[in-house]
Amino acid sequence: MKRLLLFITALGCGSVMTAQPVFMSSIREFYNSPYWRMSLVGSYGINSEIEPRLEQIDIERLREVTPLIQSGEAAQQLQALNSLITFARTQPRPNPQILQLIGALSMAQLADATTDAERQRLREQARDYFTRAINPDTGFPNFLRAHKNLANLLFQMERADEAVRHFIRAIELGDRDAVTYGILGAIYFEQGRLVAAESAVRMALMTRPDIFEFKQLLANILFQQDRYQEAAAQAAEMLAIRPNDHNLWLLQGNAFIAMDRIDDAVNNLEVVRAMGRANTSALTLLGDVYINKNMTEDAAKAYIEAIAADTTTNPEPFLRPAQVLQSFGSYELSMQVLDKLEERFANHITDALLVTIQTIRSQNNIALGKGEEAARNLQAIIDADPLNGSALVSLARYYAELDFNDRGLSEDEQRRQESLAQQRAINLFQRAQSLDDSDVRVRALVGEAQLRVRRGEFTQAESLLTQAQNLRPQESVQAFLDQIRAANRARSARASR
Repeated sequence: MKRLLLFITALGCGSVMTAQPVFMSSIREFYNSPYWRMSLVGSYGINSEIEPRLEQIDIERLREVTPLIQSGEAAQQLQALNSLITFARTQPRPNPQILQLIGALSMAQLADATTDAERQRLREQARDYFTRAINPDTGFPNFLRAHKNLANLLFQMERADEAVRHFIRAIELGDRDAVTYGILGAIYFEQGRLVAAESAVRMALMTRPDIFEFKQLLANILFQQDRYQEAAAQAAEMLAIRPNDHNLWLLQGNAFIAMDRIDDAVNNLEVVRAMGRANTSALTLLGDVYINKNMTEDAAKAYIEAIAADTTTNPEPFLRPAQVLQSFGSYELSMQVLDKLEERFANHITDALLVTIQTIRSQNNIALGKGEEAARNLQAIIDADPLNGSALVSLARYYAELDFNDRGLSEDEQRRQESLAQQRAINLFQRAQSLDDSDVRVRALVGEAQLRVRRGEFTQAESLLTQAQNLRPQESVQAFLDQIRAANRARSARASR
């Protein structure tokens, strides 16, 4: 595993994918669950011992709408909501209990809203009434249920920082509901406060261990804390309940990867694949895992499936799998990935990206012994992009290593052709050395130095390698330079005798 991580980092292409958090979507789906609906129903009640007192006029209006609220029918609850809003508007200072109830009924209507505009209106309406219910000037600032419901509403509205303040205030006022602790834990997780997140979620599960979304959140928290064995165990417990939940298989698979249990990770990812739920991220991860096992054919199949499954218009991430396969010596498979990439993203490949693709193809062709084809391709790249350092160096190496044996040439013609090819290589190396990219310059300097040595031009080679070391010192280049310097000293000593 370490080998793969180091390798991909060296490519400058990122690292192996890790688990994608699945908790936030699950947590927000929680608001559609029966448990949340039951929790919200509790907001319709009145606790006169610890909450604002009701006046007689408020009690009478509540008697009228209570049957409508208790019916559970959305249309009747909407009728109750509108009746309470009309009533509140007639009061110079509506009772906070009425304001809180209007907010809670507005939240309940969200489940039946059919348009984004309607949902937005209901959220803003609920927020306004909850805020008024706890406002020191218009309401009751220690109104626990109003704080709690406002916190949940703000979380749904993607205003987590505000939601935290009201969740904490509800807890300070005595709230011990699992929902409060669980959602607070989700927010802490999103903020990167992992210890606080774990404490809050465990408090939620202590009182309601059956809330699946919070158990899933705990698994993600454990994973992000690098507690992979615990995360895998938590996932296993949940898979016993929901064996068809592909997110759990993915989470556990990522934990296995982190623990270097590669075979177990493959099994998990293949289960997701068999379910037909493997998206681009999962398939790319599977390809990475197969690469780690040196199973390049299986890796290529997964990468190609990942490209086919991708729903974006961005082909660039899929250059990395082609480069990974190339680095493992799987040049034909690298070509197959590039073929699929060009097919899938035919209308979204920029000129710059096409040059990169052609460069990788050329490098593959050279490795496969298809030198002339690669040279034509590299020359086309350079014609389109004269400053493409990789293409310049690759084409220079091609000419530097051209072999004219077995071509039926005379000895003089063979030497002449070899000299022409080498001079062309030197020209290309020197063009690359003039670029701003220091990595390209180093490769070009070392490449030309190697050619100069083959030509017996040791002084020039020493100068080139010295320049390369000044730009970016490397142990292998230093060893080469030391050998050249020793050879030059020996030649000087012989010449002085």
